Amino acid sequence: MTTPMNYNIAILSYLFLWTPSFAQTSSDYIIMGNEYLASENYAEAVNSYTAAIALDSTKSETYYKRGKAHFLAENDEKAVIDFTKALSLDPMNPKAYFMRGQSNTYLGDNQAAIDDYFHAIELDSNYVEAYVKRAYVFLRMGETMGAFIFFTKAIDKDPNQPADVYFARGYCFLEINAFKQALEDFAIAIQLNPNYPEAYLNSGNASLHLKEYDKAFEFYDKALMLNPNYPKVYFARGFAYLNTGETDKACNDWIRALELGEMDAQAYIQENCQKY
Repeated sequence: MTTPMNYNIAILSYLFLWTPSFAQTSSDYIIMGNEYLASENYAEAVNSYTAAIALDSTKSETYYKRGKAHFLAENDEKAVIDFTKALSLDPMNPKAYFMRGQSNTYLGDNQAAIDDYFHAIELDSNYVEAYVKRAYVFLRMGETMGAFIFFTKAIDKDPNQPADVYFARGYCFLEINAFKQALEDFAIAIQLNPNYPEAYLNSGNASLHLKEYDKAFEFYDKALMLNPNYPKVYFARGFAYLNTGETDKACNDWIRALELGEMDAQAYIQENCQKY
């Protein structure tokens, strides 16, 4: 017969044998977090990574992944905190700089974003996406040459860029009056995405500056085929008509642009369209 003491020992031994199978380690929580992250359950991913950090707060990657979950959940302030902590543990992690740059971009801290993308590129000179993101920040800041330089570096590193990147560099060319180069980039953007009204519009604008009016009309017409209610196209095409002596058509386009919300058309209507 088992004595009470022996019985208690037996129970404790049983618990000792089974407890480890239920205990979660930091690695277990990280695996769970990764699964939640992959399934886009960002709240549970954050919870899992937080549990992992509670057990082991020395791993840069865990903070990085929790930061990524925060970023994808559009909680950029918390994401920046986690990416910063990840970098304090591993300052040589370009992807943490890159992700913090994205969060800083969404938070409107353009200079911090530019600095973060710079560090990502400094650590990995082939980090093409960091070149692209840095270029877009420069573009938003109105620093056309900075944007142009980094779009070009991204394209030089990897010419297989999406249409938006070629369009953006074409826009930079347009802004610095390099109209032929702008047309070349817009042509690539259109080749990659034939349903790109903005690329047709800006191709028309570049052709207008080059006084290639037939081409300008062709581009504007294609833009309007894709988006018949695109006010900027009517506004721009009005100038093409004005330059070819077709004032009535110019006025009709400006009036249509104004109807669609392009308020800048009002001044040109008043100046050129007196009978209207």
